[in-house]
Amino acid sequence: MVAIITSFCGILVLAVPITIISTNFNEQYDKLKRSRQKVRARMLLLKSQFKSRRSGLDAMVDEVEELVQRNTMELRKDVEELFEQSALELKEEIKSLVKLAYKQRRKQQRKDEQERANEVLRRVSPSHPRAGTPQTLTPAPDGAAAARVESPSGDAQHQSASGSPPGIRQP
Repeated sequence: MVAIITSFCGILVLAVPITIISTNFNEQYDKLKRSRQKVRARMLLLKSQFKSRRSGLDAMVDEVEELVQRNTMELRKDVEELFEQSALELKEEIKSLVKLAYKQRRKQQRKDEQERANEVLRRVSPSHPRAGTPQTLTPAPDGAAAARVESPSGDAQHQSASGSPPGIRQP
């Protein structure tokens, strides 16, 4: 038993930091790769300008065009990633809102059902001496609905929805 607990603790102690470190490493490595690609692209542009022996305004225009194209592609990629991330977040938020709305609706339905049941009970037994006392419907052992009536002394008495005491059925 001690060996099992020790092995699980060892796994947690090693796995969690390694996961975090590898995630951070991958992020930093991707940043480094992008910066290297920028530098490499700029160097290739400069080499092509020197090979063609272009200088002055034409070289500047080419460099600006290349820079705009590269930055546009990077910006488009970043925007697409943001859209994907936003879509995922919105889906999760919508799911949580739907769950919350469902819970609220079920709560309201239960409340409405309870009010209807109490209204039926009041209609069925309006002449009962305790018709004005708070009543709630509870299932009886035989499956019929029964009302639980609280007496002033705090004792609970049961009566069926038909108005007769439990165990006595009306024809």
